[in-house]
Amino acid sequence: MSDYEIASYDRNDCLLCRRNGIVLGQVNVRDLRDESLAGYVIWSLLVFPEHRNQGVGEAMIQCVLRTYQDAPVFITADPFYDAEGMDKERLLEWYRRIGFEDWQDKSIADGKWLRIEPK
Repeated sequence: MSDYEIASYDRNDCLLCRRNGIVLGQVNVRDLRDESLAGYVIWSLLVFPEHRNQGVGEAMIQCVLRTYQDAPVFITADPFYDAEGMDKERLLEWYRRIGFEDWQDKSIADGKWLRIEPK
């Protein structure tokens, strides 16, 4: 991880991943501990196409998991799809490999959600 600089840059808990001053990706986290999910939500995870398949996304998720340890972390499996991104099934497989587990709440009807408990 010493190649990466992941730092919060605003009050919306948006973390940037940089290597040698170049932004490789970003992840946005929302605090919903007092709302429907009772945890944190990775609202968006973006790795720029030229930096994919280099461990950047997993490094950002690991940073989130280290930073937000007092409640579960949720993520949706609905991808922001571009021509080079993962389809939904590959994305689900990737999240599960990192440690997320399938999660469903009847009050949240849309999309496929996964959750990981704090360690």
